[in-house]
Amino acid sequence: MRIRHIQLSTVSVRNVLLRQIRGASRTLKQRLLTDEGIHQTRKKLKRARATLRILRDAVGQSVYAHENTELRNAARPLGSVRDARVALDALENLCAHEKRGVQHALVLKLRRALEQSRRNLHRELQRTGNREASARSIDAAGRRIEKWHIPSDGSAALLTGIARVYRKGRKALGRAQSDRSDQNLHESRKQAKYTGQALEIFKSRKTHYLAHWIKRAESMAEKLGADHDLVILQSRIAELSAGRAAYRGLLAAIERRRKKLQRKALKQGQHLYQSKAKDFIERLKTSA
Repeated sequence: MRIRHIQLSTVSVRNVLLRQIRGASRTLKQRLLTDEGIHQTRKKLKRARATLRILRDAVGQSVYAHENTELRNAARPLGSVRDARVALDALENLCAHEKRGVQHALVLKLRRALEQSRRNLHRELQRTGNREASARSIDAAGRRIEKWHIPSDGSAALLTGIARVYRKGRKALGRAQSDRSDQNLHESRKQAKYTGQALEIFKSRKTHYLAHWIKRAESMAEKLGADHDLVILQSRIAELSAGRAAYRGLLAAIERRRKKLQRKALKQGQHLYQSKAKDFIERLKTSA
């Protein structure tokens, strides 16, 4: 099955995956690994895992599961350092959006504590050698993927992969709508990102119809990402302040901001996932 204007080649998608993995490796190996470098490494690995999901039917479940686990584990040591930066940024964004409950003296004290934690985690990452171990794991995954023997035209398998990603996103949205737990919202955010990234791979210069779906997926994921950042900030406040009453106003401001973000994100999700996966794929094929 070939679809005009959309390049659905398993080899070309594999090449996209290799570029993402090699890009993550280069960033991670930079002499001075900054907060932005850590963020970009994790971002590239997440994109690689999204691309890998599309190739799942082409390469088989066991190969997919192994490489997905390797890439996930390679990113894991970077998570705590990234979360420390996220907490600081979330605090700044909260202060910009919410005025009630934000006491200047408390914010300064919290910012200093978060910054100290961030510096400590950076030093720990360098000391343990986890950064180098992650880079080796990423490089090894790239070498294995480069040797894959896959058919040059696996359009049906790729479309099945996109349908699976979309279906999981739709189910995750349903759970988040029924129960706005931190876990459900975070899962819905991840699946929305996977959906947008899956579609991004097939967006050529002539397929502008995909831009609308991609934009919605990205916007939904961005808002739920900001919500998750506030969850991280909440946990840091609980750790640093031991639940002191002085931070109640700040925590209430966080809850107000989260409700706004959740409401907007879930509304966008309703539009993004309004179709069943089968109908979505049919629209994808006929729109080309």
